[in-house]
Amino acid sequence: MLGVDLSLAMCQTARANGAALVVHADISQPLPLRPGLFDGAVSVSAVQFLCEPAAGRSAEQRMRTLFRELSRVMRPATAPDGMPPATAPNVPPPPAFGLQFHPSDADADPMS
Repeated sequence: MLGVDLSLAMCQTARANGAALVVHADISQPLPLRPGLFDGAVSVSAVQFLCEPAAGRSAEQRMRTLFRELSRVMRPATAPDGMPPATAPNVPPPPAFGLQFHPSDADADPMS
């Protein structure tokens, strides 16, 4: 799993708590990631913050950039014998693409 967060402090906290892959980036801007890197994406309390204009860009521009970037960094679903990835035998779980956590959740236990 790879996490992306706008907050440098959140990235540092994630690394200090054992996250191996954390990228400091704005999800409403082009992502510093290569195309076709991920099989899936998960957002935890992040996308709704793009529904407001910021940094001279409209909410629509920010959302369009996010979805264009998600399309770019996600690879097409494939599996042996044309089976869907979720049901293909002997296929490891796909890597996930985690998006930023809300700062107020910094002390929350992610497993509870």
